[in-house]
Amino acid sequence: MSTVLESALLPVYPPAPVTFVEGDGVWLVDSDGRRYLDFAAGIAVVGLGHRHPAPLAAAHAQLDRLWHASNLFGTEPVRALATRLSQRFAGAAGRTAAGGPGAQAFFCNSGAEANEAALKYARKATGKPGVIALERGFHGRTTGALAATGQPAKRVAFEPLLPGVRFARPNDPDSLRAAAGDDVGLVLLEPVLGEGGVIPLAPDFVAA
Repeated sequence: MSTVLESALLPVYPPAPVTFVEGDGVWLVDSDGRRYLDFAAGIAVVGLGHRHPAPLAAAHAQLDRLWHASNLFGTEPVRALATRLSQRFAGAAGRTAAGGPGAQAFFCNSGAEANEAALKYARKATGKPGVIALERGFHGRTTGALAATGQPAKRVAFEPLLPGVRFARPNDPDSLRAAAGDDVGLVLLEPVLGEGGVIPLAPDFVAA
């Protein structure tokens, strides 16, 4: 299997000498039948555990009805979830020009794509190209998201990246204020820095 991995897959990460074939709750099983306690959870994707009955039943029910219709058309699950999110976060963005809820959902495939959308939305809404992000933060590996990732080792091979990004130190309000300016249209941060060392942001820093 390692030969196949080395020849057929782009080595984005060094391949681990294991191939998983099954998951159940907090356990993973490899192709040799060995069991592993899963502390990674698919990099925080499988938070409920593998084969949790609730999402499994929901997926089966939807697959029995409709697989995909593209984002050109409405579907019941998309509309229902967008409505719930809009109601939950209605106060996050005020009101729209038409008087509707300010929070609107944009469904995408990854966190990097969500951050790319945030970068574009902020520039469109404010007309300001500047971005403040945090040192040691991680926002993705696409071009814009990588520019806002505060880990130079990940950026250096792809520079120059998106200009106008400035970095502040986590939990240092003075550093954050020093990075501010009239050109800043977006502050992009993680409430808890993950790759940066599992650093929760202090409330006074976020308020700054």
